[in-house]
Amino acid sequence: MKFLIPIFFCAFILACSSSKTKNPSVQKNSVSSSSVINLKDAPPGKIDTSEVVSKKAIEVIKKHTKYATKDIARSQIIKTKNGYWWKFVNVRYGQKFIVTTDASFTNVQLIKQSKK
Repeated sequence: MKFLIPIFFCAFILACSSSKTKNPSVQKNSVSSSSVINLKDAPPGKIDTSEVVSKKAIEVIKKHTKYATKDIARSQIIKTKNGYWWKFVNVRYGQKFIVTTDASFTNVQLIKQSKK
């Protein structure tokens, strides 16, 4: 019985160290700044990846909620014809929000989504 343990251990190591191949049917989701959005419930627009807009979004979240930045998971920011739109989640409490702002980030609408 003791001779089975080293055999099992060697078989396990060989199984884990086999060569890995990529599945060509799986596609990567690469997003560029000019790509059209795919977010659920998002208005039509383009993804804005600029650092300035990202910092403004963080400021809006800090100003209108009292959550720590480390507890927030934010979606991509969408530039719409009227301003900006994004979703964020408080990962600590599971609360979901949708934010819409005008282009200058002065008029902010924060909508809390109900849990389903």
